[in-house]
Amino acid sequence: MHLFWLLLIIIAGIVLFPLIKGWLWVRSCRDEWERVTRNTQDQYREQYGAGATTDEKVYSADEGEVVEYEDVECCRIDTTDDDASTTTIVEEQITDAEFEELPEK
Repeated sequence: MHLFWLLLIIIAGIVLFPLIKGWLWVRSCRDEWERVTRNTQDQYREQYGAGATTDEKVYSADEGEVVEYEDVECCRIDTTDDDASTTTIVEEQITDAEFEELPEK
């Protein structure tokens, strides 16, 4: 019976030791990653101020593009003489705006 317990402890050690070692390695990598990102964030805040964030861009009023457009009349409905329940809607083809280079300011 003592031999069974001895073999069980040896097998458990052979299996559990690499698992525990791997878990400790993953934990140390995660802690190191958190430390590095925290230091980077602190350095960014020191350089650009405490309220500075990098999450979203704020657009000013002079940024962007204004595109001229025109409203398009809807469509023409054609009804066939043979069957009054058949209705065909014919729409005009809409083309994209012509490309033009914007002047440099």
